[in-house]
Amino acid sequence: MTDRVVIHAGVVAGAARTPELRREAIGTLTQVLRELGHAGSAWETATTASCVVTCPDPASAGALALALVGALNLRLARLRVGIDSGYFVTSSDGTLRGAAVDVARDLIAIASDGWIVCTERVAIGAAGVADVRPLGVRRFDPARRPAPLYRLAPRAPRSALDERDPVCARALDPRTAPRLTIGETSHHFCSAACMSAFLARGARA
Repeated sequence: MTDRVVIHAGVVAGAARTPELRREAIGTLTQVLRELGHAGSAWETATTASCVVTCPDPASAGALALALVGALNLRLARLRVGIDSGYFVTSSDGTLRGAAVDVARDLIAIASDGWIVCTERVAIGAAGVADVRPLGVRRFDPARRPAPLYRLAPRAPRSALDERDPVCARALDPRTAPRLTIGETSHHFCSAACMSAFLARGARA
């Protein structure tokens, strides 16, 4: 048995309604995984085209899932990704089997199109590479107890919310805002007027 992180990427419902569409989706999934430097096991059911790949840790799994969704966003409608960590075995035909594979598959049913849904252990480990958004506690399998689930999303780019003007507290973008450096410390301002007020306040202190 192997303890790793399992990513289950699936295309569901309308986009996988015929055998031809499922084979096309599997071909696209496996091609993009190869482009991203990974190989996966692919299979189809009556309603899904799926690919399973493993990663050594949650951070690399989160990064790969984000890259996969980003790369396939315009090429595959209805792509959903589930991620769990735990034990599995590789059968003689190369198929992965085990609780982590089953949970990752079940998470696809909870996900909306374009979403990456994961368990708590994965969310904690992937927090350094993705924004982690709680989805609440869900019972996604009657045989298992309820578990907290999370959605992984791309990190927001550095934005106006990263810093505030020390005078008026307005949110600003430090890449374009006026800057004043005093010693080792830089202060950013929304306007020259706030910078002047900051300097005047400092002079009165």
